Amino acid sequence: MAGFRFEQRHETGLRQEMRFSAQMILALEMLASPAAELEERLLSVAEENEALRVEPPSRAEPAGIRSPPSVHGRAQEPPPELAAPSPGSVAQLQEELGLLDLDPARLEWARLVVECLDAGGCLSLTDEEILRIASDRGLTPNPECLGIAIATVQQLEPRGIGARNAVEALLLQIDPKEPDYPLLCRLLEEFLEEIAKNRLPRVARELGVDLSRLETLLARLRELSPAPLSGLEDRAAPPIHPELRVTRDDGRVEVTLVRSELPSVTIDPDVERLSRDERLEESARSDLRRKLGEARRIVEAVGRRSETLLAVAVWVLQRQRAFLERGKENLRPLRMSAAAEALGLSVSTISRAVAGKHVDTPFGVLPLRAFFPAGAGGSELFARESLVAALRGILEGEDPCRPLSDDELALRLAEAGFTLARRSVAKLREEHGIPSSYRRRRFHPPAA
Repeated sequence: MAGFRFEQRHETGLRQEMRFSAQMILALEMLASPAAELEERLLSVAEENEALRVEPPSRAEPAGIRSPPSVHGRAQEPPPELAAPSPGSVAQLQEELGLLDLDPARLEWARLVVECLDAGGCLSLTDEEILRIASDRGLTPNPECLGIAIATVQQLEPRGIGARNAVEALLLQIDPKEPDYPLLCRLLEEFLEEIAKNRLPRVARELGVDLSRLETLLARLRELSPAPLSGLEDRAAPPIHPELRVTRDDGRVEVTLVRSELPSVTIDPDVERLSRDERLEESARSDLRRKLGEARRIVEAVGRRSETLLAVAVWVLQRQRAFLERGKENLRPLRMSAAAEALGLSVSTISRAVAGKHVDTPFGVLPLRAFFPAGAGGSELFARESLVAALRGILEGEDPCRPLSDDELALRLAEAGFTLARRSVAKLREEHGIPSSYRRRRFHPPAA
């Protein structure tokens, strides 16, 4: 008899654990979904369950994206050949810029250049027209700043973005390390008209190659796109709609959920009333009660998602005050394990909370995950962005006639608090396109 009682209690406990696990799984799935995916999933569920009411978010224009600029400072439709790119592709380029190590002024200029691109990704506007737009936007017209911004945009993917014309777009897409780089550049710069007229023997003679070799070169050029952004249109990410917004007011950090970016989920009162209507057959009422239970679990999971996301963002951004005051180079290292311990959550929950979520900050829209930068050099006191900024600062002050070796850079970085081996310095330098000391050396001092 005692054995029977044990078996009964064991079965009941097992069922309770299964119900709890199902609810937990649902909550974690909701937490891991960005707002757009969450909306799609909830709408799909609502089609099958009339007890759940889902109202799509009342999204406005995507954050960070403005209407196409006007050369004359007033709204106007661009001509067809200068049509603006889609908001989705512009949003993707703006997100790429947000991940670069740029100071606020340079970032603002780069964002302006992105907004001036035409549908193919080229800069069809003249420098004077772009500077006029910059002035309308409150920026001091500065050709040097514009040139740096254009060079920055030309580093984005896909390659060729920010070119002045189709030929330059093609040139930007060719890797200088390619063995045929000089020949490919000559084809684009000198022989396009002859190629268009099919004067291939003449082109081959001028290049000093045979026709078979020329066909190989032309096949390589056909892989390139004169309108690089048009290839992005088909695979462009949807516009970024940040779910969180952070502001500073007299030293106080305020983090809020952007409610207009989130779908609203409620229980349909008519279904709830029908589930208690005794005029319906019991089977129909039972089915409605089942659907109501499912709808309530979803509403609870969505509410828990918002609470967890806000708690994580508040904890993170309160510890990144230096970023909010001075920019991305002042991000400090943060570990998800520290956030988990402080908030009483698991590391996997923190990871789900930050995945695919974005924050509207004074320095642009950034992924929430960006506020968990990895440490560098084994130290917990600085982030990789700070290390790169320190390295660039040292290089700016070096003697161009006697540039610093990687060993000397390691010593200088150690003096600044960054302990790295020489090999780590070399790797960091190569990752950021900084030439070796030999290639940085100038054999004559710069003119005064």
